[in-house]
Amino acid sequence: MKVQFGRITGDPELLIAYAGISKVFRKSIVTMMSKVSPECFNWVIFRNNLIQHEDLSEKRQRNLNEVFPIWNFDISDALNQPGGKPDKTNHYLKFKKHISDFYDTL
Repeated sequence: MKVQFGRITGDPELLIAYAGISKVFRKSIVTMMSKVSPECFNWVIFRNNLIQHEDLSEKRQRNLNEVFPIWNFDISDALNQPGGKPDKTNHYLKFKKHISDFYDTL
């Protein structure tokens, strides 16, 4: 959910979106650093919180064994994993049921 201002009307609006499920590595950043450059990490999970890697606080950086990266193409390439192609289909049609279910529970 996101509050934004409409481009045409300038009025506030509530954006409800569903982007699917992300894959999280089971190995921490510490165990992956020998094969993966730190620049490859974008989003990470730290104690069940989603954070951008570049925004990790000092406390979190001292506990890198608890920081798990979200899968992305850069990490996949660094680990020589077979990569999938990005989904170019209409996301609205694909996730309309999820969005409608969420809306109906409000």
